Amino acid sequence: MDFEKGDGAILPREVIYRPKAGFGVPLRSWVRGPLRELLHEMLGRDALLRRGLFEPSAVEAMFAATENGASDHSYTLLGLVCVELWCRQFIDGVVPEVSRSALAVA
Repeated sequence: MDFEKGDGAILPREVIYRPKAGFGVPLRSWVRGPLRELLHEMLGRDALLRRGLFEPSAVEAMFAATENGASDHSYTLLGLVCVELWCRQFIDGVVPEVSRSALAVA
């Protein structure tokens, strides 16, 4: 199929051949809003102490800094949650249940 301008064209040439570009998501506002409860559940002091992988005071400091706007640790916190979810499923053998409200961030 011919996507370039011309007979039956769909997209202009500058769209087809432009450089790749990423896109951002409002992760910081999600971490401070709809994902807040999920992150605190997965990365709460008790959960972190049980797992023994991450220092609870360091994670708490990242939460505090992100929530008060001092700095943005949203991507790090999301990464830590992914590790915890992986551990729960593949080490603990428990399929983690994540509420639909936590996933409905858009």
